[in-house]
Amino acid sequence: MPQEKTEKRAAGRKRFPFEELVGKQFERLTILSFWMGPRSTCMAECLCSCGKRHTCSIYNVMRGATKSCGCLGKEFRGKHLIKHGLRYNPAYKYWKGMMQRCHNDKAQFYNYYGGRGIFVCDRWRFGEGGKSGVACFIDDMGDSIFENCSLERIDNNIGYSKGNCRWATMLEQSRNKTSNEWIHLPGESMILSDFCRIYSIQMDSITRMAKRKNISLLDAACVYRSNKEKRQSRVE
Repeated sequence: MPQEKTEKRAAGRKRFPFEELVGKQFERLTILSFWMGPRSTCMAECLCSCGKRHTCSIYNVMRGATKSCGCLGKEFRGKHLIKHGLRYNPAYKYWKGMMQRCHNDKAQFYNYYGGRGIFVCDRWRFGEGGKSGVACFIDDMGDSIFENCSLERIDNNIGYSKGNCRWATMLEQSRNKTSNEWIHLPGESMILSDFCRIYSIQMDSITRMAKRKNISLLDAACVYRSNKEKRQSRVE
């Protein structure tokens, strides 16, 4: 019984006149021939305007899902994705990373940059005077990047611009983090890591003292320094 119903529906269904499509052009594809493929899918052999032959579903050609042999997509990507020709410039990856952090809310560190109001200036973002943003960035910052250097903001509370950026080593950047703890001593101020380096103190020693005495790291550093100076004066 079910087979009879299926046969009746098939018999009553009109076949689409695919013959009428032969020789017609859809977008860049001209249909040359057609045949029934697997699962009753009608396939078509087409000639693209670029001269290549392409085989695809005739239904995709009719509804505009397939517009060319693939050349149209390549042309689109060539026009819209390659805007500046600076992809292989040494400074490009720093510009791209800066743009991602500040203007892509799905980027890994967006919350620490764009999420707290740190953005890229319009000149570096959109370009100026007929130049792209990355070209303006390279004009302002240069592309002679020293080894182990990266882009740093001088003031961490202000966005990326020519007046607030410089190339800095990892050590220089570590001194400019918002999370740094500063030690203010008579006549000088320094971050905790520099304090430990100058006075040959292990960070672990200060951490253990802070936990043992239940005091802050800054207080522990000052106590450690005071104790060390007292020991040295006794020796002298």
